[in-house]
Amino acid sequence: MKNLVENVRSAFFMMFGYEKSGEVNRMKKRLFSIVLTLCMVISLMPGFTPAAGAAVTVWDGSISTFLTVVDITAPYNKDTNPLAISSSADLAYLTEQVFAAANLVTYTDSTGAGKTTAARAAGYKLTADIVLNTWADDGDGVVESAELKNNAGAAARAWRPIGTNGKAFTGVFDGGGHTVSGIYCNGGNYRGFFGWIDTPATVKNVGVEDSYIAGTSGIGGVVGYSSGTATVQNCYNTGSVNGSADPGYIGGVVGYLVRGTVVNCYNTGSVTGSSTVGGVVGYGSDATTQIQYCYNTGSITGSSNKIGGVVGESNGAVKYCYNAGVVSGVSYTGGVAGTMAGAIENCYNKGSVTGSGSGNGYVGGVAGSAGTIKFCYNSGSVTAPAAAEATTPAARRRASRLRK
Repeated sequence: MKNLVENVRSAFFMMFGYEKSGEVNRMKKRLFSIVLTLCMVISLMPGFTPAAGAAVTVWDGSISTFLTVVDITAPYNKDTNPLAISSSADLAYLTEQVFAAANLVTYTDSTGAGKTTAARAAGYKLTADIVLNTWADDGDGVVESAELKNNAGAAARAWRPIGTNGKAFTGVFDGGGHTVSGIYCNGGNYRGFFGWIDTPATVKNVGVEDSYIAGTSGIGGVVGYSSGTATVQNCYNTGSVNGSADPGYIGGVVGYLVRGTVVNCYNTGSVTGSSTVGGVVGYGSDATTQIQYCYNTGSITGSSNKIGGVVGESNGAVKYCYNAGVVSGVSYTGGVAGTMAGAIENCYNKGSVTGSGSGNGYVGGVAGSAGTIKFCYNSGSVTAPAAAEATTPAARRRASRLRK
């Protein structure tokens, strides 16, 4: 898919005579927007496709005592015949065993019952949509704590995120195109569907819907804290994600990304926090982090700095991403990124960006501050105190170009 995007981009620039040193006029930018959007849509098509399934049952708090493999006629294999998660009780069993001191999950496969394997390193696959709580929207489209109800119509049943520091999930979780909805977390660090994952973990093909995930630091819709070189791919979040710490490392999909990759992911939910808040990723700490083929359309709000439509802050690279959501912060606020030490390439923003800070506030259509920006543009409105919009002659020239 990377080659496809590169080829289309190259063909576009050759056709319309784009030069790296020249200005991109409005017509070229409109065409570039269409081409880039098509590339992103194509890149997402073969990945996550929501699976059609039968009616689901809201979790009643029960926990399974064992799992079976996806294909009961074959032996367990982490990659080709993983453990099936077919109910809320199965999912609760997974997280309970990840936290258990013994770190063992019991399963049945073609070789018999009572088999065990390390819970944190095992392979799992969703075979049905999971509903932990139900959401009754008050009409504003934003999931709020009191709007989630359990199976009896009472206050939402709390979810214990899968994994934490010292008991990280290192296996493979394949959502199989299914969703997990009604996740309710309210308080603590490393909150999300998964709390903490680590090398060589992969979380893929799962959507988090109608959920309320709130805490202090390291908060994400799908993963709170992604350590090492773990991968999150083909995942999305539509629920509310909130964090209170400053910095909070709050992201619609991943809160804190260490050296890993987030690819083909998106967020449409509301993401709020103090600082280091992003639509897809809150913070990418290492120069090797990669955020690619991702987008955000949700509202991103920070009461402090480092607020971005795709990422709040990153030392790595952001490529082939876009933001169409409303982004609001104080300083270091941008449509794609709040602040970047690394590169932003082939990205664009069409959402409104507002920074309320004064002085050197660093507010921009693509980024508040960035190491390198290539083949990017902004078509959204940018609102900031005059002194906050540009801090150097180069920044003023770049800001002028990116706002056109």
